[in-house]
Amino acid sequence: MMKMNISTISNVMETAILPPKFKKYSLSMLIADNETKKIIDGTIPLNNALNKVQKKLTIFYKIN
Repeated sequence: MMKMNISTISNVMETAILPPKFKKYSLSMLIADNETKKIIDGTIPLNNALNKVQKKLTIFYKIN
């Protein structure tokens, strides 16, 4: 099992490419990108940070 760290997350985000598949895709990606940047720059601790991003996006989807 690969150990996840900031470098791994950064690498995945920079190489991942997904075509838009739903309405408001661009806004969803902006939210995910902003939250990921907070993780990378240390504003949000890495511990459970991706779960927090997922929860934030889930709330966004429910509202929109």
